[in-house]
Amino acid sequence: MSTLRDDLDQQSRLNVCLKERKHFVLPGCRVKFAMDMDERDTKRQTHSCYMDEHTRYKVLNDKRNLKRKRQRKNYEIESLKKDLMSADGELNETAVKLQLLESSRNNLTSRSGHSEDSALLDYDE
Repeated sequence: MSTLRDDLDQQSRLNVCLKERKHFVLPGCRVKFAMDMDERDTKRQTHSCYMDEHTRYKVLNDKRNLKRKRQRKNYEIESLKKDLMSADGELNETAVKLQLLESSRNNLTSRSGHSEDSALLDYDE
């Protein structure tokens, strides 16, 4: 019986607060009302479709800058790829020349029975 009486008192206090638009504290929670003028946000949102000239120019300028940056990056990547390919080609050519030189040197040392003049002639070829 006492719990029913407490619930009835709580409901009556809640109704009074609703009429006066005050905050009412329930045990364990706090209720806020949307119509409280001091808590309500009175700032109006601007229309999102409208874009003034400065904003439009800024957006277009940002897009242009991003496009230029992307083009510069792509150019740098391509030029670095070309440099890498040419350096790789030079390295391969040098490796082939070195291998030929080592093989000819090995041939010279294996022909130690020949005279020095014939070894020099083989080396010049």
